[in-house]
Amino acid sequence: MIDQASRIIMIGVAMILPGWAMAHDGAGPHGGRLVDLPKHHLELVVKNEVVDVFVSDQASRPISAAGLTGLAIVVTASGSTRIPLAATDANRLSGKADAKLPGGAKSVVQVRLADGQTIQASFD
Repeated sequence: MIDQASRIIMIGVAMILPGWAMAHDGAGPHGGRLVDLPKHHLELVVKNEVVDVFVSDQASRPISAAGLTGLAIVVTASGSTRIPLAATDANRLSGKADAKLPGGAKSVVQVRLADGQTIQASFD
């Protein structure tokens, strides 16, 4: 029989999972890891200490980065690194860590769209 605490944890996990998406096996158009969300795609590119995130619509058309903000959390051997993301050109959010980041590291990206909606994805 499942105790009350286990039941609450299972319900919590079931409520959280639909809001998260996992990375595809393939690469995105900028060579990064791609996540397919219900209405968007997020692509994460990590090179040295720079993190770039590209947002596109469901038809893979780029979405302007104007008015977008975000946060990337990259898990490294020494812990997790929080990297604020800001628009750096027409279609890219970018941020810089204090040290080199592993390219395939587990990461979580959250982006606040211009309309106030927040999307998020996990890259394993």
